[in-house]
Amino acid sequence: AYYLASGVVDRDFDWSHISMEKILDPAIAALQDCVEAVPDTDPSRHTWEWGATVTILLRDGRKVEATVNEPKGSGPRGIHWSDVERKARNLMPSSGKSRDEIERVISVVCRFDELEHVDTLIELLRHSRD
Repeated sequence: AYYLASGVVDRDFDWSHISMEKILDPAIAALQDCVEAVPDTDPSRHTWEWGATVTILLRDGRKVEATVNEPKGSGPRGIHWSDVERKARNLMPSSGKSRDEIERVISVVCRFDELEHVDTLIELLRHSRD
């Protein structure tokens, strides 16, 4: 319910939606209370197992419906490096890493296949024990 409500309110759903600020957003919370999950009666109509159809019933009785067969970032659609970088920049600050450290991690991940040893990445990810 939260994912759908936040997507409707913000017209997008991204990594910012895991923040407490978004989770506690009154507009999202109000809409979330109106969301009802209804099992799909024919999941075979989706081309991938995580496909879904969303139907929004408006106050005036109209229905707005949209189907997503392959969600953004799923295997069938592929994952773009820009999405991986954005995810790292949004989530890694909570690890205590500095912006410079995060950028070094991203740089190493982007050229992972060129590394001689995975230890290079492991060392960057390791928590310092100050």
